[in-house]
Amino acid sequence: PPEAQSREVAATWERAFEVWERVRETAAPYAFVSCHFAHARVEGCALCFDFVGPAGGLEQVERRYDELWRAALAAARAAGATFSHHQGVGLARLNAFKGELGDGARLVRGLKASFDPHGIMNPGKLGA
Repeated sequence: PPEAQSREVAATWERAFEVWERVRETAAPYAFVSCHFAHARVEGCALCFDFVGPAGGLEQVERRYDELWRAALAAARAAGATFSHHQGVGLARLNAFKGELGDGARLVRGLKASFDPHGIMNPGKLGA
């Protein structure tokens, strides 16, 4: 699905290699994993992942991709990655982002309600 196209996370330089390793190890049963760094800054970079694996019917491919991406995001989070960066969160990283925020999600919902009381700006994004 189009909302699942962004396969990026961000990390500090100190954590970037561990994020890459954990995602690669976790995703290996599903697909071949490649990664490049983008948007490099002094603090860190975005890690852009590509996955190549066996295809089947559309339903099978979508299910496999969803399983792979959930596992990859969990591995990235365990290694210290963040899910909000230059391209925003999007639907593909929304649950991981909410997990990263923890109790801070209430603050985000409160800010969204204050600045967008009618819920017209990007409804459903950021869990608000």
